[in-house]
Amino acid sequence: MLRDLVVDTNIFVHASDPEEPLSEESILFLESLQESTAFLCVDPGFHEEPARNRSLIGHEYLKHLKNGMLGYAVVVRLASSERMKPVSRAVGGGDAKKILKLVPNNVRDRTFLRVALNSDDKTLSSHDLTDFPTNIRSAIRRTLNVHVRTALETEPLLH
Repeated sequence: MLRDLVVDTNIFVHASDPEEPLSEESILFLESLQESTAFLCVDPGFHEEPARNRSLIGHEYLKHLKNGMLGYAVVVRLASSERMKPVSRAVGGGDAKKILKLVPNNVRDRTFLRVALNSDDKTLSSHDLTDFPTNIRSAIRRTLNVHVRTALETEPLLH
């Protein structure tokens, strides 16, 4: 059972898009996340009020999640029940170079990966197959010992 994990914004967004093929698995995942005891890891400085937020992951959530979306409700619920865990995005030089090589085109995704690397269970749940295609997910697991999984792959680990 996962104690903590990082969740990419796209999973939260997919849960509220009925046209999205991954919507149902995103909904199931978010329902399981709410019912679990796992902590949602974000970089330090998260605040629900955008003007007070200093977290890069928090900024991503606040930018894309709106009131009325399931993902928004889950983030608010986890924050209000103190199940959001600040985890440093700072990594050593060797790991920083590996991350830059593995995810060269997206600074936000590198932040999600850095936080996952510093989390207890080293898990990032993401539907981003552009920056995290199968071969990159395997390389991340081999070189950084971080598991990048879809919502469907992560959901059973929440029980």
